[in-house]
Amino acid sequence: VRLFALKTLGAYLNSCPAKISLKLVNKSGIFSLLTECFAERSDYVTMATYNVMFELMINHISRQITTDKFLDIDPEAKIKYPQLLEVISVLLLKLPTLTQDEETIAANKQANLNICKQYLTTLILILQRSRENRRTLISQNGWQRWLVGVMLQWVGAGSEGHHVTDLAYSLFQTLLHHALQWEQDGWLVWVETLSILHTQQSDGKGIPSSMTPHSTDVPSPLYDSCRADDEASVASEQTKVPEISVDPGTIRLKQARQVKSQKILQNLVWRI
Repeated sequence: VRLFALKTLGAYLNSCPAKISLKLVNKSGIFSLLTECFAERSDYVTMATYNVMFELMINHISRQITTDKFLDIDPEAKIKYPQLLEVISVLLLKLPTLTQDEETIAANKQANLNICKQYLTTLILILQRSRENRRTLISQNGWQRWLVGVMLQWVGAGSEGHHVTDLAYSLFQTLLHHALQWEQDGWLVWVETLSILHTQQSDGKGIPSSMTPHSTDVPSPLYDSCRADDEASVASEQTKVPEISVDPGTIRLKQARQVKSQKILQNLVWRI
């Protein structure tokens, strides 16, 4: 029922003039609501959900729901609603955890991995064919976050996980090469990408905790000023900070994630 409702939404937006449909999507924030809806009611992404969302993203709505195979996407397809890229990526970060049966969990993880590979492969296909699609994607704030999140999700998952990492690297290379060659201020995209990766490395987060599209990790001058005032007030009051005991296992996990993020940063710089 949810998928047919999603198709109905796509058909309605398709019937509206382009300016009105984009205005409705941006004003209502409906795609953010989709993330919450599907994340609360399912512990993994099904093939049918992925197919319907990708159809909606490229504005090519069919009348049937395909559950047993991936759709054949036209390489010349245009991305009309790029907000759905983040929605799909956030849902792909949800690994199966609700099911108690180990065999079912393993099967769902494998299905999630297959969807992830298909997702990145299709993106590479339609981005390499269309400069407009590349420009649309890099115009989304924080697109590097969800791409790094999907890539880190399968690090250490064997040969298939390594394949996902290679696909993510190829996608990074395609987008950053486009930004530097074709965009007027494309170097800012490169700087922002390095900033996000460095921030993740310093925070020790293997997967971004926040996938909000309007968040940023670059400190502003106002932030620096407030931070300086806070440090001065703390120093004047000579506040004693109580000692906090930290679990050694937590420290080791944080160090391992820092090493993982550092390797990804080095590989990304080397490949580009």
